[in-house]
Amino acid sequence: MQILRGQKELNGKLSDDEIVKYCLLDDESKGILEKASQNFNLSFRSINKVLKVSRTIADLENSIDIKKSHLLEALSYRRR
Repeated sequence: MQILRGQKELNGKLSDDEIVKYCLLDDESKGILEKASQNFNLSFRSINKVLKVSRTIADLENSIDIKKSHLLEALSYRRR
């Protein structure tokens, strides 16, 4: 999936600009991420890690887009 998107790096090595390009969320998922970042006091770096994990989960399911379920699963793996 990463090659099909034109990624030159693995998901875990994406830069901030590449995260913006390859880790696109729909409006509902953006709202969930915003609420989670407020509830868990997520830093910019933590949000980027969640997005990279979400992208990987979507890739494992052969999904072009990151869906709500991918984001929620990535958030569930966070340490609190």
